[in-house]
Amino acid sequence: MHNYCHLLLLFLALSFSPKAAAQRSPCSDPPEDCLKKGIAELENRRIAQAVAIGEAIMEETGPGHPAYPDLYARALVLVGTAHLYSRSVSAAPLLEEAKALQPECGWYAKGLISSMLGIEAIYRGAWAEALPLLKEAVGHYRPGAGAELRWAQIYTNLGQVHMQQGAYDAALSAFAEAEQLFGSYQGAARANLHNNRGLVFTYTGRYRKAVEEQEQTLEIRARTLGDSAFEVFAAYVNLGLAHLYQYQLSEAEAYLAKAEQLTSLPGIADYKGYVYTNLGVIAERRKAYEEAVAFFEKYYAAEQLLYPTGDPELAVTLFNIGASFYSMGDYENARAYLGQALSGAQPSHPQYNLFL
Repeated sequence: MHNYCHLLLLFLALSFSPKAAAQRSPCSDPPEDCLKKGIAELENRRIAQAVAIGEAIMEETGPGHPAYPDLYARALVLVGTAHLYSRSVSAAPLLEEAKALQPECGWYAKGLISSMLGIEAIYRGAWAEALPLLKEAVGHYRPGAGAELRWAQIYTNLGQVHMQQGAYDAALSAFAEAEQLFGSYQGAARANLHNNRGLVFTYTGRYRKAVEEQEQTLEIRARTLGDSAFEVFAAYVNLGLAHLYQYQLSEAEAYLAKAEQLTSLPGIADYKGYVYTNLGVIAERRKAYEEAVAFFEKYYAAEQLLYPTGDPELAVTLFNIGASFYSMGDYENARAYLGQALSGAQPSHPQYNLFL
């Protein structure tokens, strides 16, 4: 019997006088320098600070400013991406404004706008739509212009899309471009490169390399975002899975136990099911079938809060429960759960559930 493992994968202007804006601005430096600070806040997931800085720059550099539309558009991208990350405010008005401004902008702002549109498509799961947008974004790059870090992130996103579409060689090629552009930079954005490359190695059976990449992901995220960040939780899960695929059960269990310790934190509780299902797989592989059933049932209870009755994802968990009962020799319960699983729709991605 095969149990399914789950991988967890972890950018309104107000009307008031310039004097009041200067007094209330979260950044008193020139707009270009403030923009850099806003990007740093966004990278470290300080969303509110990034939005405040971006909105102040938009207010200062609107129509009539010498740097309009470029600086304004770049600040718009900052705020729009922050809203996409937070998922609490719609980025749609900013996306429409960005698309309208793009033809008037220079290469840098054009690239960032295409990138933001691509990221928005990724968040909707529209991978085919994201691909040409991100290819367009990387096409705007000008070597030696000091934009290496931003375009490293764009190449990372492009690789992520290739990975989702199963084009693993293209994904690794994009990640190689990103790594070259990152250079010696070891901030939070680089962790996404290691995470996504680690997932490619997992998908293609190169598990030792996957472990190496996920270890780097965890180190960078814990150092830059703090031990309780959602991205750190995701790194624990993915690192545990990289060990699990190698049947290194003790190592896998240790990382998943660390992930489980974080599931009581805000923003992470909804994802505790990923820990339960993988702990269930470990128990099943140890032939501790009663323990496996208990974990899978916990996962099923968590899934029922997220998916409607009959959703394909529920069928995978019902299959896992039934498979464990079958291995125990409890054929009555096995038949009941497997029957429920087979009555549901087939999952669209049966082996992996990705949050990138």
